[in-house]
Amino acid sequence: MTGREAIDYFYSTAPDPATRRETGLLAMQNLMKELGNPHYRFASIHVAGTNGKGSIAAYMATTLSLGGYKVGLYTSPYLEKFNERIRVAGQPVDDETLADAAQQVREAERKILKAGSPMPTPFDRITAAGFLIMADAGVDIAIVEVGLGGQFDSTNVLTPVVSVIGRIGMDHTRILGNTLKEIAAAKAGIIKRGVPVVLYPACDEVRRVVEEMCRQKDTNLYTFSRDDVQIFHSDCRCVLFDFFGDEGGYLNLELGIPGDYQAYNAAAAIVALEQTAQAGFPMATLMIHKGLKAARWPGRMEWLGRILLDGAHNPQGAEALAGNLGDWLQKKPVLVCGILSSKDYAAMVKIFASLADQAVCVCPEEGRGLEPEALAKLFSEEGVEAFAEKNVEAALKKAGELAGDGPIVVCGSLYLVGQARTLIRENKE
Repeated sequence: MTGREAIDYFYSTAPDPATRRETGLLAMQNLMKELGNPHYRFASIHVAGTNGKGSIAAYMATTLSLGGYKVGLYTSPYLEKFNERIRVAGQPVDDETLADAAQQVREAERKILKAGSPMPTPFDRITAAGFLIMADAGVDIAIVEVGLGGQFDSTNVLTPVVSVIGRIGMDHTRILGNTLKEIAAAKAGIIKRGVPVVLYPACDEVRRVVEEMCRQKDTNLYTFSRDDVQIFHSDCRCVLFDFFGDEGGYLNLELGIPGDYQAYNAAAAIVALEQTAQAGFPMATLMIHKGLKAARWPGRMEWLGRILLDGAHNPQGAEALAGNLGDWLQKKPVLVCGILSSKDYAAMVKIFASLADQAVCVCPEEGRGLEPEALAKLFSEEGVEAFAEKNVEAALKKAGELAGDGPIVVCGSLYLVGQARTLIRENKE
């Protein structure tokens, strides 16, 4: 099996969604058992949330690595290459290792199906391969990002040392629910008995849901307020802030990922790292300072020359982008925008339209993306001069012509950002 064949296998067949709702995590549990429960062979930190999961995970992974630990990192989606989803010691898994793990998962799947198990989902297979790879690599601890929701997510077979719930907003409403309370309940499904929980500053409605789940599971909740984070400098390249938590103060913290909201993601990571230290993974305060500064999360507020890449893919992410760009840029940017049709694209366009006078629209993923002409029409209705292009390469070229020497912002979808990032880096090279 090759790396490409491994990916084809992962996505080869999928059970009916109704079956998954009925059987929960049984298929994933059976798959893990057949593989020898590789997720029992390393400690883990489990990260859920609507926005900021990847950044929180990156801050923790970098800090723990600098502290001398061998760290696994499991995230989704990927930007440029599938292998990015599974990292060991900062490096994406190679094709040979991925193929070997996929082969083992496929053999295990055949056995459990023969025994009458429900069929694993594509994400079950990928997650099983990720856990197997990290276990075989001998990681000390893995930072594992939830794929979707929490309660019924494939990753929820873990019993971590810390559970982290990042910022919660309205997204994936057709699956998780139409209210913040329903979505928060799905995310809070990762909470395990006796495992400490870290919560990003949340509204009362969300906080009450998480507090109730913590009471039911007899575990401690650790959180902080926005007032505990004091930002004293923020520009398009970095953020400087102080954080005052329950364990003491951290002064003069610096982030290499720009955006005011990143200070709150970093604070959540700090609180989680404090609890991780209590669980047997101590690190000096100095490592937290160095880890936050060194951490990078490609495709999120990432500058490549005069082009800013940001995977804002829901209204909450769009608001975060708009809230910072207005302070950073002297000149309005030209947007390159593509949005999946499953998202609240009308709300996103209204927010993006406040940033620019011109937008170039493209479909981020065939079959799932809003058609460029339809997206351009929405921008036009908001008073933005809009153009539709057939692919990302053409969209970037058109944006370059419109922008002159001014800034360009690529946003609306991580799929779009990944394609653009590849093209931009190839052209630079």
